[in-house]
Amino acid sequence: MRSYSFGKQVYSVTMKNGFFSNGYVRTGMIDLLAKSCTFEDALRVFYDVSSRENVVCWNAIISAAVKNEENWVALDLSVQMGKQLLMPNSFTFSSVLTASAALKELEIGKEVQGWIIKCGAVDVFVGTVLIDLYVKCGDMDEAVKMFSWMPTRNVVSWTAIISGFV
Repeated sequence: MRSYSFGKQVYSVTMKNGFFSNGYVRTGMIDLLAKSCTFEDALRVFYDVSSRENVVCWNAIISAAVKNEENWVALDLSVQMGKQLLMPNSFTFSSVLTASAALKELEIGKEVQGWIIKCGAVDVFVGTVLIDLYVKCGDMDEAVKMFSWMPTRNVVSWTAIISGFV
C-alpha cells in the first residue's frame, strides 16, 4: 500500500511542478505507476499526456502491459504505435514478441518478425525472443533455424533454444 501512495505522490509533484514536458520524466512516471500502482494508472497517464510522439514512452507502456500480463493490450498498443508512424526499435519488438509468445500467437509473431526484418532491427535480444516465441508455440524447427541464423549468441539465447528441447 505504501508504494501505491508514494507513486501517486511522485506523480502529483511531477505534474504540479511542470516536469511532465520532459519525455524521460513521462517515461519514468509510466514505469513507476505500472510498477507501484496499477497498469491502468500508467495507461491513463500515457493517454492523458502528450507522450504518443515519443518511442521511449511507447516502449514503456508496451513493456508495462507485458509485465502486467496485459498481452492483448500490448499488441493493440503496438498497432496504435504503428498508426502514429513511429519507428519501433529492438525494445519495442522484444516486448511485442514476448506478448505474442505468452499468448501463443505464432502468426502475429511471424508478422512482427517480418516487420523486424524490414526495419533491420535484428540483434541478439530480438533473435532470442524470436527463439522463445517459436519454442513456446511448439515450432522447434523454426526455433533452430532462428538460432542458427543468429550471427551472435549469448547465454540467454543458448538457454532459450535448450529449453525447447527439455
